[in-house]
Amino acid sequence: MWQAPLEVFVAWQAPSNPGGNPDPPPDARHALAGSLFDWLTGDRGDILSHGPGIPVAYRSHCSGSDLAPIPWARSDFVMLVVLVDDEMVLHREEWEGWLNAALDAFEAAPKKRRVFFCALTRNFRNLGRRYASAQAIRLDGGAGDIGAISLELCCRLSNEICRLIDSTRANEESTTLFISHAKRDGREAARTIKRFIDNSPDAEVFFDEVSLQPSRQFEDSFREKISTATLVVLLTDTWASRYWCQWEALRAKELSRPILIVDMLSNGERRHFPYLGNVPVIRVDVESLDDDACRRIVSVAQIETLRDLHEHMRLEALAKAGRLPKGARHLTRAPELATLVTTVDATSSDTFIYPDPPIALHEFALISRFCAELKLSTPIEQLGTDSNGVAPLSSTVVAVSISDSEDLPTLGFEKAHLERLWVMLSRHILALGGGLAYGGDLRSGGFTDILFELVRAYTDEERNLEESIIHWFLAWPIHLKLSAEDVASLPPVIKLHKSSQPQDVDCDPRIFVSPTDNPYAWIRCLSEMRKDMVTNSGARVLVGGQRRASTPRSGILEEFLCSLDAGQPVFLCGGFGGMTADIITVLRAGRVPASFTTVFHADSPDRKRALDEFNESPMGEVDPIDYPRVFARLSTSGLACLNNGLDDAENERLFESQSVEEIVGLIRNGLLKTFAG
Repeated sequence: MWQAPLEVFVAWQAPSNPGGNPDPPPDARHALAGSLFDWLTGDRGDILSHGPGIPVAYRSHCSGSDLAPIPWARSDFVMLVVLVDDEMVLHREEWEGWLNAALDAFEAAPKKRRVFFCALTRNFRNLGRRYASAQAIRLDGGAGDIGAISLELCCRLSNEICRLIDSTRANEESTTLFISHAKRDGREAARTIKRFIDNSPDAEVFFDEVSLQPSRQFEDSFREKISTATLVVLLTDTWASRYWCQWEALRAKELSRPILIVDMLSNGERRHFPYLGNVPVIRVDVESLDDDACRRIVSVAQIETLRDLHEHMRLEALAKAGRLPKGARHLTRAPELATLVTTVDATSSDTFIYPDPPIALHEFALISRFCAELKLSTPIEQLGTDSNGVAPLSSTVVAVSISDSEDLPTLGFEKAHLERLWVMLSRHILALGGGLAYGGDLRSGGFTDILFELVRAYTDEERNLEESIIHWFLAWPIHLKLSAEDVASLPPVIKLHKSSQPQDVDCDPRIFVSPTDNPYAWIRCLSEMRKDMVTNSGARVLVGGQRRASTPRSGILEEFLCSLDAGQPVFLCGGFGGMTADIITVLRAGRVPASFTTVFHADSPDRKRALDEFNESPMGEVDPIDYPRVFARLSTSGLACLNNGLDDAENERLFESQSVEEIVGLIRNGLLKTFAG
């Protein structure tokens, strides 16, 4: 079974909002937690960005709500970061039991767990004697904008996480940065960075003018230092013309060390060193190399170090779980000729696994000219085909219903966590040769937009998808909002399904109506769209979902019932709460969730009127909205009704899991058992 190598949790006291202010002031702690997510997992503003992929979850607390415990045993390594400000100090009695439990768990396994208190207030010690004596990161030294504080926090924590998970370094060792520079125009910059690091606990630095013992040979000493360091290349105008600079870069690549390029070019280069590619690059003006610029250099070097460490651990964990081929060699960054020529010859048939996303086909073609038998694959690609290279889901369309739920904040998640699952699951289904079906709306920034971004990403990677492999369903009257230009702009891989207006909906088919104007029409039209999705798909995945939908009929529940009626395999991901979690509760024959009662969905005069009007209409073959009857049906169905290829134990894991990798792995296995024999 898959076990994540590392998880990070961020806890803070959410500010109170007296009087129900509709525009409460920004929550600085929330902003810091979001910065950690962007830093450690991936940029929330660019869901296809390729960050370290470290799972980050939240634990925020308001008076009257309980915090979910930290699942300390779920991952190999766990770090908890507690953001302590005056609000938390004021609510210390509410936090005492939870924080004590966290410290007890840390003390029970200090080599695998860490608890850090990040002091955002000088009153930090008033939180409690036990917490004041614990490991603390002090960020209360004075005024500073949230961006500067976030950068410092991310830098400090990156170093601490590296200390936790890197078995090759002593517990108190910091990341070593090897500053590669040309003395002619890079010496002063290197000295400035060294002075900054010397006054910081975040890293150590190797700088040859002061770090070399006089009796040591350059090559031996450099090789020894580079073998355990992150190389920071200060790319000035003369760097590429210096022998030792080139040697340092090649040794770092040969030894698979993390590398950061700091572009400090002023006038340019006559010849750029050709083997500096495939690594992150940042631009810094050498004339403005102040503490902020130095902190940025150190922080990006830290996160590249952490990404490299975590990628190695993740690939090892996937191999241990049997999800990668035995004997495959692991790369922590994309393959390139500069490194492959040192490890294989032109007749090699070795398999190399490297991080997603796949390299573009023109890159692969170039590498194949050197070694035609070499096998290069990402984890998603490797899991996507069988031993004969056949896509096993080539005739299967999987409908994915994923949406926000009101439980996300309590569980420690936001929409960004669902978006990460959406992208990962979509990539795996497409890699298996399967199609995707999604019943999305037209809201900007929604899951539909992410689907379009994913298609563009595949195009950029030169991995063109089959035509009409992604099915986008829109109900009447929603599709009336589409212009001719909107439809014409859809790439061929996306097939648009515009559901028809049902005959019993008495409206002008050319005129848009809102849910408040005609709730009956909306309930019926959304039902028609969901039936169309079932007709055009072979399996269903449900994640989250609001319990109280815009109409009295729950969309997630109706989709579930439609798939059950059609005998489709259904995968229920309950770790993100919402209506999906309530369906699981019913299938387990437990209590009756509030969302399975009529009174819950008729909680206002308008919603009750809409429900009554629908059930009292002459609907013919249309089922009424009857939640007690649905409960009676599902509570006796058992897990066998899911028909998804997973046994009860595997379904129970899928019901509870909050690990994107584990969820995707379980769904993948179920699809293969069901559709690929």
